[in-house]
Amino acid sequence: MDLTDVLADDADDSLLRVVEYNNNRLVLSVRIDVLNGEEHQILLESPIHIDMPPEMMLGKIVFGDSSLLPKGYTSSRNKGYEGDEVDWRVMKIIDDSENDFYGVYFGDLNVS
Repeated sequence: MDLTDVLADDADDSLLRVVEYNNNRLVLSVRIDVLNGEEHQILLESPIHIDMPPEMMLGKIVFGDSSLLPKGYTSSRNKGYEGDEVDWRVMKIIDDSENDFYGVYFGDLNVS
């Protein structure tokens, strides 16, 4: 099974932590409970906006496009990127309490 599928379907009670965040990339570490606590990294290139705490317990992570964002999200957070929403990639994070968080980025995704 692909790691993105595991994160979308079986990430309950997995620990997600921010390892590095700058203008060029966001690196997250995730310790996946259903994989016997194996630790993996999620790398997002060219982050635009990150809306998440530095550490949380996961419910799941879904990767997709700007259709994953709630209505009104772009108007309140799109400072300097107006008109580029069609090129956005989105990581929607749902924690173990069913709260939604987002990572929005332009670049590549690498889950390893």
